[in-house]
Amino acid sequence: MNDLQGKVRRTIETHGLLRPRDTVVIAVSGGPDSVALLHLLTAMRTEYDLTLHVAHLNHQLRPDAAEDAEFVRGLVSQLDLPVHIASVDIRALATDKRLSLEEAGREARYALFARVATATGASRVATGHTRDDQVETVAMRLLQNAPWGVLAGIPVARPLGSVMVVRPLLEALRAQIVEYLHARRLIWRVDPSNRDQRFVRNWVRETWLPSLDTRVPQGRRLLWEMGAAAQDADRLLWAAAARVVGGAKQTRSTITLTLEALHGLPPEMVRRAMRLAIRQIGGTELLPRDVSAVGRLDIASRRVGQEIRVGRCAVRRGYETVEVTVAGSDIMSTYELPVPGRVDARDFGVVVTAEVLDRAVLPQVASGRSDAVYLDAHAVGAAVGVRSWRPGDRVAPLGLRGSKKVHDIFVDGKVPRWQRSRVPLVTDARGQILWIVGHTIADSAKITSASTKVVHLRVGP
Repeated sequence: MNDLQGKVRRTIETHGLLRPRDTVVIAVSGGPDSVALLHLLTAMRTEYDLTLHVAHLNHQLRPDAAEDAEFVRGLVSQLDLPVHIASVDIRALATDKRLSLEEAGREARYALFARVATATGASRVATGHTRDDQVETVAMRLLQNAPWGVLAGIPVARPLGSVMVVRPLLEALRAQIVEYLHARRLIWRVDPSNRDQRFVRNWVRETWLPSLDTRVPQGRRLLWEMGAAAQDADRLLWAAAARVVGGAKQTRSTITLTLEALHGLPPEMVRRAMRLAIRQIGGTELLPRDVSAVGRLDIASRRVGQEIRVGRCAVRRGYETVEVTVAGSDIMSTYELPVPGRVDARDFGVVVTAEVLDRAVLPQVASGRSDAVYLDAHAVGAAVGVRSWRPGDRVAPLGLRGSKKVHDIFVDGKVPRWQRSRVPLVTDARGQILWIVGHTIADSAKITSASTKVVHLRVGP
């Protein structure tokens, strides 16, 4: 058994990177690492019963970039594997999105990998990152005074939407990979831009690390161990953040965390909790610029009512809460609820039920400040509507003479502007407000001594 193949197999088994009958998209640039990865996984194809596809992106950054694509096409055809090649103008993408060339290239590559994985039904995307890449990344982050989570470097596996990105070569040295290729007389492409020291990674690889080697011979090992320790700490922070999100109030489109729950937590844990909530609501992994946006979010100091947009989500600061929800327009739908009956008011993320009961079986109930109220059946009628508030809406709250603007009730209740359109209002057949959920009922709908039947209205997930 080749030493490299055995090392890669141990990495796969230790971290559970591949499962029997997985469909895997292999990212192949044409460089030595990806070429070795392609041949190693092809050699293991029967052992794991894998279905393999290859993806390559032409970045259009060099005149000979098209030759890289043709090299990959020829290499893959010799192995009788399907190949998916795309071309993106990375300079134009970087300019359009105000990204660096490295950021734009990475975004385009992983977007391609995700598309190919979706099209082929793949559960894994395999990339050729090595131990040397990990050491370079940790060194870069250390020099950039990066936060702990980033200092951890390259994870051996991470989610990309519903797919896992796996790095089977992450514990292998590049020298071992080159030796493996030479022993099999395999050829690869050389990207001259990898020596351009205007890019920080190249400077670290070509100048900083060799200088470190002369002064601290064990320096690369120490950087690797530092990255491993940071990854262990990072896993603990993610686990703690998951418990925070797990204890939050959740609907299908919103996660609401209380400031009380976040108060006193380390900032890194809060940021991870926000990232988990955004990932859960948005349905996709955050892009690097989205992670940066969350990193700049200071929950404690943001003004009430303000929000930031992260991907397809909005993060909003309330009086006592932070809400992560799907960004979108105000709710305009009106739902009809027969009495008795139930309706799924999906835009509000709730189900509203109505039950008719005899007055004699009820406890003493008056307030409407909960998710369940009892109203006079005659005032309610045979059906009600469930909608959001509209400018000019008024109601005569329980116990108050005269009417009051719904807007003023929200202000008194410290409901942020962005949250008001998602508070359900229950109205009668004439459109008169019977209940502002969580706030008040109409005085005209209260139960009196003359009431014989009552309607029990409930709101739940």
